[in-house]
Amino acid sequence: MLIRLLAGTAILLLSEASYAYIDPGTGSIMLQMLIGGVTAAFALISLQFQRIKIFFRNFIYKIKNYNKKADDKEEKTNAAET
Repeated sequence: MLIRLLAGTAILLLSEASYAYIDPGTGSIMLQMLIGGVTAAFALISLQFQRIKIFFRNFIYKIKNYNKKADDKEEKTNAAET
């Protein structure tokens, strides 16, 4: 992986000017790819955030339920003692 990254960087830095022409169609395709990539990244972040939020919501709900059950058991034992 590191070798590929270094090779790609070397090719980009050591290459000569190509004087190539980029037509408007190519520019619009590149813009569409950029917009699509940003949109996909936001969608992925949003989905992962929803999963994390649901996990913590369930975790907190379980803690509250556990504490409620423990309080109920304690009340029952206190009522049985009196």
